[in-house]
Amino acid sequence: MDNFKRRIERTFKDTKKSAEKIKDKTDDRIDEIKGRAKEEIRDVKESVIDNIRDVKDQRRAEMIRDKAEDKAEKLIKKAEKTADNLLKKTDF
Repeated sequence: MDNFKRRIERTFKDTKKSAEKIKDKTDDRIDEIKGRAKEEIRDVKESVIDNIRDVKDQRRAEMIRDKAEDKAEKLIKKAEKTADNLLKKTDF
């Protein structure tokens, strides 16, 4: 009976050690996956921020272009008026 009891205890201890090893490996794997997930999230976040900046820069460039076009149109109209006035004033 004592041998049987010792074998059961030894089996229990071996099983417990195996379970602890499996748990440790599982915990390590979970930590590894969490680390990779954090890196990927960080990369995606940086990418989104860069895209937002690009969109803002693009909008800003479009606004500058629109203002420049408006100013150019005004200058062209002013130049045409000036040319018309000069033609009216000069006698040919």
